[in-house]
Amino acid sequence: MTDNFREMLESERRRYKMPDGSFDALERRRDRKRRNRRVASGLVALLIAAAGLGGALLAFRDTGQPKPGVSPS
Repeated sequence: MTDNFREMLESERRRYKMPDGSFDALERRRDRKRRNRRVASGLVALLIAAAGLGGALLAFRDTGQPKPGVSPS
């Protein structure tokens, strides 16, 4: 950054006062978004695992009496 630009940013920062606790609110919001993303990822993983387990159980289910491939004559 050039010194002129840095000085301009510093003067603007001094000119506007942030409300108390605004940075804390920003951190809480960021943490809440991260937590929600982790929860959503976990739910998606559980749904995929349940679908895989259901598919495996469906593929290996017992269908009753086996039927012969060729009828005896």
